[in-house]
Amino acid sequence: LIKEQKIKAFYIELTNIIRRYIEADLNIPALESTTDELLTTITDFNMASKLAIDKETISKLSHLLKEADLVKFAKYKPDLALSQSDRLVAEFILNGLKPKEDKEENDV
Repeated sequence: LIKEQKIKAFYIELTNIIRRYIEADLNIPALESTTDELLTTITDFNMASKLAIDKETISKLSHLLKEADLVKFAKYKPDLALSQSDRLVAEFILNGLKPKEDKEENDV
């Protein structure tokens, strides 16, 4: 999608992947939540020790979702290099979004 310069479609797909993962693996309603609602819920769950998500992952998630909202709703057009970078950021986020039990098993 990036190569075809379908930036809006790229960000829609990228955020849908992240949101589906959050909903399936973390059991947090993400598909029907606004960005702010989702970030609040993740932060609340994280503080309640049900998740073990580090601050950097939450920060990157917040930035990516808000940037994607600008692309989807405000006609913001990031350059191709930023879009490619955001793809890598999404991978970092997905690797950092783990339920506490999964992180504990990986730390053993």
